Amino acid sequence: MISSKHKALFGIYLLALHVFAAFLFNKTYTFQKVLIDLGLEQRPYVNSPTYKATLAHQLRRDGNTSPESIAFFGDSMIQGLNTSAIIDRSENYGIGFDTTEGLLNRLSQYRSSQIANTIIICIGTNDLSILTPEQIVSNILKIIDITPETQNIYISGILPISLERNQKLQHQAPIKQTNQLLNKALRHSLNTTFIPPPNELLDKSGHLSSKHHIGDGLHLSSSGYDIWINHLKDYLNIQPLKESL
Repeated sequence: MISSKHKALFGIYLLALHVFAAFLFNKTYTFQKVLIDLGLEQRPYVNSPTYKATLAHQLRRDGNTSPESIAFFGDSMIQGLNTSAIIDRSENYGIGFDTTEGLLNRLSQYRSSQIANTIIICIGTNDLSILTPEQIVSNILKIIDITPETQNIYISGILPISLERNQKLQHQAPIKQTNQLLNKALRHSLNTTFIPPPNELLDKSGHLSSKHHIGDGLHLSSSGYDIWINHLKDYLNIQPLKESL
């Protein structure tokens, strides 16, 4: 029989081999991702009291959602978005730190995911360190499959990050690849539209401008949200309110 000592050594060997292969073939593949793939660690949001409390609060509100509403789903990018600045009859169901898997698991719990006239989704930023672009897109397509074909679905591309943040995390390339794959996958969809990130957010280097984030190279500032809000309005064909005479 194989001793427990040999089993432990073999397990360490497999882990080391997994890490080496991951580094060799995918530089964005982190040690956390290795542990998750091996079932040795859960994704960060699973046991978060804040995540669970936010979800419970949203589900209570969701019970009174009108079919005429536009429902926004996503992570902190959506959570920080003033959706009423886009359209009055809107509901914000963004949860910070959420991932494509998290949204996939919670979306069907919302009544609005089945009855809202329009759904807007922006998700994937928090997956960049643990999933490949192909896996992110696969999860987003599964999310879309949960919604009725009669709904209007808009999928926002993953928003850009700053040059400084990209130098640390190397996420700009997978962001672009994910958005390209999403655009291609949704090109011929009858009820789902891909919304690319607005170019106005970018600086001359093609990264998120320092004017449009709060200092962390990721989350939008008020000016950044102004740009995104107007961009979303254009795609949703929402006309600005006329000033009173």
